[in-house]
Amino acid sequence: MNKIDMNKIDIKKLELLKVSENELLSLTSKLNGNYSKIITKIKKQLGVNLVKINDFPNSGTQAELQLVMLYLCKGRLLNKDVMSKIGSVILNKQQSDWQIRHLAAQCGFYILGKGDLIPNTNLKCPLGFHMLLTLDGLSPKYIALKRIDLLNSDDFNDIKEQFCNRCAHCNSLEGTKNYRDGSKTKLQKGHIDPNKSLEIGNIIPMCEYCNRTYKDTFKFLPNGSVNKMNFESIRVARLAIEKIIEIHGRDIINKWLPYNKK
Repeated sequence: MNKIDMNKIDIKKLELLKVSENELLSLTSKLNGNYSKIITKIKKQLGVNLVKINDFPNSGTQAELQLVMLYLCKGRLLNKDVMSKIGSVILNKQQSDWQIRHLAAQCGFYILGKGDLIPNTNLKCPLGFHMLLTLDGLSPKYIALKRIDLLNSDDFNDIKEQFCNRCAHCNSLEGTKNYRDGSKTKLQKGHIDPNKSLEIGNIIPMCEYCNRTYKDTFKFLPNGSVNKMNFESIRVARLAIEKIIEIHGRDIINKWLPYNKK
């Protein structure tokens, strides 16, 4: 099967995962604004992870409604604009841009966002969509102070434990099959900033696949998310320039050079 056929299949799979506006409206309407039973289910399924959740959403808040919507459609993709539109009706107040990613990054819920790989697939979460993947673990993007503090530890096992023994970037669990290449996941010391040495405060656990694939291409945040391209690397800078020349032509580079400016 060629690449074009595979792309069509992936697009179809993504479409099947998406929840329509009518479906989400129907699911939320049945609750009549009473989310207590759903919240109880969420807390029960979180189990021991409940105490690790930072600022669990309060009753009647926007965040609570976001979490309820995501739970009702767990394992499927929700468009944040659709969620906001329905939320405006339910809360009887116009909802602007819902920052659903905060439920993952600041609270700890395992919610996928733009560009995140959907486990056991070759699919990535599209722009503007989110998915509550599971309640059995915390988000690898969870920005908790204790996690960042432990990056100052010189014990790699302590650091790995704060990431639940998972790769900080792709979330593969150590000792299990890595869904990205099928190998057995083994965590290595990965750089937050590739321009600095592997020293205290610059280490995150990364699986061999991610460590090998990203090399020095990106700088990472302490939670394992990509921060920005590492143009301090000669290799990365050269590749970027070559790509610009390929797309725009060599003349555009000359126009940007300081000595060509009058």
